[in-house]
This record gives sequence, C-alpha cells and structure tokens, in this order.
Amino acid sequence: MNNGVRVSIHVPAKEIDTSILDFDDEHINKLRNHKVTKQESIEFIKNSKVSIGKWNGKFENYYAYEGATYVDMETNLIRTAYKPVEFDEKILKIMEVLRKYENG
Repeated sequence: MNNGVRVSIHVPAKEIDTSILDFDDEHINKLRNHKVTKQESIEFIKNSKVSIGKWNGKFENYYAYEGATYVDMETNLIRTAYKPVEFDEKILKIMEVLRKYENG
C-alpha cells in the first residue's frame, strides 16, 4: 500500500549531531507518559542500529534495543521517545532481524 509517505531505511542509522537537539518534554512525558529523559532519548539515538526517514526526510526515527527516538529534522526537536516495552509488532520484527544479522 502506498499512502504517499516516502520512507528511507538507514543501516547503520543516519548520523545526527545530538548536541543541537531540543526535547519535547510536554508531548513525550506529560501527554504521552513515556517516562523518558532527554539524555535517555539521546542514548537511544547514539545506540541505534537503524533509522527510518519519513516524509521526504522531515522526520528520522531511530531504533535501538534500549528504545526509540523520533526527531523532527527541520526543527532539531526530539518529538517523541519511548522504551522497548512500548515497541509495536513492526519495531519488534525490525529488532529481531537486526539481532539475527548483526554478528554475521
């Protein structure tokens, strides 16, 4: 199904300067109750095995075994971040494939 969203998969994850990122605590913790700190979300980026660019590069979603962080690349804003207990089936499948092939 093509819903008009362009997706780019990056293995290894797309590089980003984490020192310039802001953190949307209002959305991440107050509205969504993900209980993730800015430092944790940055560690997820640094440890990410894969990232997925969406909407022609406007957003980059970083996935690490420890959690996921979604970045608005135009505003340098960490828009959301969450821990593995919140991974959906698609993310769990991605992580399963990465584990299977990372040492081979």
